[in-house]
Amino acid sequence: LPAVTGARWAALAALAFALYFAVQGGEYRTTDLIALRRQEASERDQVRRLRRWWTRSGATPPASSATRECRSGSRGSVSA
Repeated sequence: LPAVTGARWAALAALAFALYFAVQGGEYRTTDLIALRRQEASERDQVRRLRRWWTRSGATPPASSATRECRSGSRGSVSA
């Protein structure tokens, strides 16, 4: 087998970089997206616990403005 030439090492390095960028590149890295999914699941669990607590206490939980908008079918205008 012939030795790996400098050009082949450069091609392998470029390929490795391209693969790394495909997985981790862009606005959010893959690890960021995984962390966001975990955070979302944690917050969803917290909301469930709070709703259960409100239900058990016999009180009516306060509705957020987002909940009221979703129930009424209207969504406020969003300006940038």
